[in-house]
Amino acid sequence: MAGHFKDKISHYVETLNGLVNDFLTLLALFAFNTVLIPVLFLYLGAKGFKLVWQIKPSDLITRAKQGVKESL
Repeated sequence: MAGHFKDKISHYVETLNGLVNDFLTLLALFAFNTVLIPVLFLYLGAKGFKLVWQIKPSDLITRAKQGVKESL
C-alpha cells in the first residue's frame, strides 16, 4: 500500500518536472519572438536603409522636422 502511494507521488513529481520544463521552453520562445526578433529586424532594417540610401534614418527624420517647421 505504501509503495503504491510512493509510486503515485513520484509519478506526479515527474509530471510536474516535465510541465516546468515545457513552461520554461515556452517562456524562452515567447521572449525570443517578442523581443529578440523585432529588435534584430529593426537593427538590420536601419543598417539596410543606410546601405541603400547612404544616409541614417535619423538624418531623414531631422530633415522632415525642419521641413515641417519651415512650412509653418
